[in-house]
Amino acid sequence: MVVASDLRVARLRMGMTLDEISLLTNGELNPARVSRIERGFAKPTEREVNLLIFVLGVTPEVAGSVERRVPITSVPSEPVGAQA
Repeated sequence: MVVASDLRVARLRMGMTLDEISLLTNGELNPARVSRIERGFAKPTEREVNLLIFVLGVTPEVAGSVERRVPITSVPSEPVGAQA
């Protein structure tokens, strides 16, 4: 089973590539940086969190999360970060 961070799940649900995030942020977030954040190898700065919130429409908790992992096979139908 493949697991992914909430942030990656949100990006995949939007159908966005790492390159598209880079384009939408005018290069402020390069694909490698986003990948490292998604995989938990880097903690996003406040600016990066704000960019991810803007581009992906996620909550601050999702944009800044690097610890929580979810099975990618159980991607929720509701927006990531929505309260149940």
